[in-house]
Amino acid sequence: MGALEAFLIGGLAGGGGALVVFLVWASTAKGRSLAIFHVTGRSSSQVLQTAQSYLVQNEMRIRSIDDGIAGEEGSEWATGVRVLEVRARDREGGADVRVDAYIRGFFPKEISLDPSAFFGMVPRRKGLRLAQGLAVSLGAPGAPWQHRRG
Repeated sequence: MGALEAFLIGGLAGGGGALVVFLVWASTAKGRSLAIFHVTGRSSSQVLQTAQSYLVQNEMRIRSIDDGIAGEEGSEWATGVRVLEVRARDREGGADVRVDAYIRGFFPKEISLDPSAFFGMVPRRKGLRLAQGLAVSLGAPGAPWQHRRG
């Protein structure tokens, strides 16, 4: 066996092993981060207006979703698209708010923003800072975040 053949076989074996490790590691990152809280003294439309202002201020692309709005930032080609989905419903004395936050990528399709996980650490932490800032702007600075696996 020549040096070129050995190099190619080693590259294929190493690359195949790395691919398997990546797929296993990435599959543990599947899911969404979620915060549910109540905002007193505001209607659902006021909550969504505040959320839209925050998303615009952070230069996120905005689109409508059922019961709310979503903001997107980034690219699937680079670090993934950071997504914040805000839903609000009127309730006596204020509005119930649900914020879904995740990174949309090629694989896995949705990655939670768990800051303690190593896979995708930098984009996750940036996404979580955006999501926490949104909660602060809505009047819920201490909103608890649940990082759910998908």
